[in-house]
Amino acid sequence: VRAVVSMLCLPVKHVLDQARTIGVVELADKSASQDGGFSPHDARLGQDIARLIGDSFYRQRWKALEGIQTRGDKQALALISQLQHEKPPASPADAESPSSRQAEHRAGEKFRWVDVPLPEGRAVSIAQLRFLNFSALECTAEQLAGLVEPVFQHTGCVERCNVPVGRLLKWATAAQKLYRDNPFHNWYHGFSCFQMCYYQLHASTWRDNLTTLDAFGLLIATLCHDLDHPGFTNAFLIDSANTLALRHNDISVLENHHASLACELLRFEATAIAAGLDAAASKALRRAVIKCILDTDMAHHGDMVRKLQAPSAAEDKPLMMGAIIHSCDLSAQVLPWSVASQWEEMISREFVNQAHEESALGRTPMPFMSFKMEDTKLRGKLQRDFLDFVLIPLWDPLTQLLPELRPCYRNLLKNRSYYHCRSVTGEDP
Repeated sequence: VRAVVSMLCLPVKHVLDQARTIGVVELADKSASQDGGFSPHDARLGQDIARLIGDSFYRQRWKALEGIQTRGDKQALALISQLQHEKPPASPADAESPSSRQAEHRAGEKFRWVDVPLPEGRAVSIAQLRFLNFSALECTAEQLAGLVEPVFQHTGCVERCNVPVGRLLKWATAAQKLYRDNPFHNWYHGFSCFQMCYYQLHASTWRDNLTTLDAFGLLIATLCHDLDHPGFTNAFLIDSANTLALRHNDISVLENHHASLACELLRFEATAIAAGLDAAASKALRRAVIKCILDTDMAHHGDMVRKLQAPSAAEDKPLMMGAIIHSCDLSAQVLPWSVASQWEEMISREFVNQAHEESALGRTPMPFMSFKMEDTKLRGKLQRDFLDFVLIPLWDPLTQLLPELRPCYRNLLKNRSYYHCRSVTGEDP
């Protein structure tokens, strides 16, 4: 048995009262290294683990630190897995090098593309993401994660935001693991929204209103906007007095949860893709990510649609960034019918699951969730109504402001006619 060379003790703080210590993490160094002792990097990792433990106690996530063989806590396991493979960061001198400071400053430059070579031999390439007919459902989860870094490279985020080498894939993989295996709100939905955001940036000249930092925030938010989604609505969680609802005071419950996890990923060293930014840019990025994710709450839908009808709406950058991510979240039905109909089936299954849970609890499910999967006529009517009262009122004014996106609206109208046919005949055209 090796002797303990040194000890590192770190306090575990209460989440709501940082002056209160609720435990201690003790790390023992038994290495044979001549250097001995713990490095500043080791101390930072220890602090991350202590914070995770404190958060786990607060959220009653008792299985957060169990072995990977158990289902455990996906968030904790993903983050710990990344920490275990993290290499020590560059020296402070490197972090403050002239090239680093230049990159930090360039994050505020006007958005513009950076040429990215297309690797040969890949089953899926970034070029396919620039078209409306792309379907994430035809790819593996790993293939989608591998497409994240090329998108950030092409949009100039890697170069101008000084993204540390090798972290984007770790970040994308960690985000993938934080999505649950829901019928609809899963990793494929998260990536589909990310791809739609990239498509909109590529297709619309409104991107000229953005800085690289704006685009960085938008892309981060779209990929992370539904992290750890439980497959139930805000209303269900509030009515159930769910822990998330209590924590967020019944206000944008899921959206606050998703935004919190998105920012948490940016704080861990292995997934800190914004570590190359200075303090001011980091704060601005965090604000943008939080606001964009909160803008996906359907509670804001009506107000957003009303504001988009103003002639000067395109000049309101915060409004338009919110509208972009909201439209990406609601983009499944602007895709070709062969893809849109698959997403309809997936959301229908998720609704049926919630209705079953509500019925088991003695509640009355919402009318748009009360159906049987085999009732194609009713499903056709419900989806047609959703297009009429939710999607068309959003996509019509948005694509009038951004006319290059009008093909999305045309697809939406075409799909609407197909759902109408289904509602009448019970069959697809």
